[in-house]
Amino acid sequence: MKSEDASIPAHLVGRPSLLRSFNDRMMLGLLFDRGRLSKAELGAASRLSKPTVGQSLARLAELGLVRVSGSRTGRPGPAAAVFEIDPSVGSVVVVDVGDDDVRGIAVTTGGISTPEVRVHPGGRDVVAVLKEIYGPLTRDLPLADGAEHVMVVAVSGAYDPRADLVHESGHLSSRIKGLDRPGLLRRLRHEFGSGVAVENDVNLVALAEHAEGVAVGAATTALFWADYGVGAAGVIDGRIHRGATGGAGELAYLPVAGATATSSDDPKGGFQVWAGGEAVTALGTMSGLTGTPVQMLETAAANEDAHDDFLTAVAERYAKGISAMVVVLDPDIVVLSGRFAFAGGDVLSSRVADCVAEQSMRPVPVLLGALSESPVLAGAMSLARRLQRSALLDRVDAPV
Repeated sequence: MKSEDASIPAHLVGRPSLLRSFNDRMMLGLLFDRGRLSKAELGAASRLSKPTVGQSLARLAELGLVRVSGSRTGRPGPAAAVFEIDPSVGSVVVVDVGDDDVRGIAVTTGGISTPEVRVHPGGRDVVAVLKEIYGPLTRDLPLADGAEHVMVVAVSGAYDPRADLVHESGHLSSRIKGLDRPGLLRRLRHEFGSGVAVENDVNLVALAEHAEGVAVGAATTALFWADYGVGAAGVIDGRIHRGATGGAGELAYLPVAGATATSSDDPKGGFQVWAGGEAVTALGTMSGLTGTPVQMLETAAANEDAHDDFLTAVAERYAKGISAMVVVLDPDIVVLSGRFAFAGGDVLSSRVADCVAEQSMRPVPVLLGALSESPVLAGAMSLARRLQRSALLDRVDAPV
């Protein structure tokens, strides 16, 4: 007699209703993670018998979660029906509240995506700005009644879940209001539903690199964000380390001797002044480069021999911050991301790796991130998909 599933927890044996729920959640999870599958493929992946798989799929179809999406031919015998999660059962919306405009995209469970919507906040409240984005993104999506909606809002500040506000968001206050007011997530969920999450932008990039980028398989990942604003994030066993108030990774405040604030938007001295956008611009100008920091780094990387001093100076400063992260996190890997990192490319990242090996307590792999195209939105999408998966599984009675 075929074993139904050697991995079924002992407390479910002899409890048919809980066993059915366990099987249904397993089928739904497999379809969410792997896409379209036949009964035979689901049986092989789950180690369940074909009749048990069929019964589970029938229950999920009755709940409106699964449907037949076609058939697969090319093998002896009848064509095999292929199943998928019903594409109308939910959508995810991801929004990047960045230093410039606010932008977002939406994707249904079935993979139908919308063009990016971009809004200029103009000093308005965050709820009003997000409503202006959310409406056009979701208005025409082909969704069923009762569809699960998830929205992840990325912010360039430290979201504190205890106080329910965003710390260190003063640089955004002239463009968008309400981020630093207590009750932020409560107000967003009142307007858009319970599936809303707020997260720091660099944290989201780190999660995505850990889940699907260059840090897949690493137990501990440190991400260094090289942009006009510098930052960092740490992922430990698949979870972001946020700290007591969400401020873990605010590397801009790392003390650096001799660094003093140059504008009201800068932290009071520290690593931001020493390694942020103004510092990179100053180093490039000293080396005879012109343009924005991104243009300077692209030019230098394309002709590294002529601009070795500039590239090395930037790498040494980045390595100082990374070395502090290595002491605290002892990561398996350090990922470089952000516009400045991608502008410098492998030429800059290899220099950073060399400097980290010289400065830190031990050598650690330093790799350029894989998510160079809109990394913040990619990170938000990665988290949104996790939340959507959990929400869909919750529509099946959970085994206890």
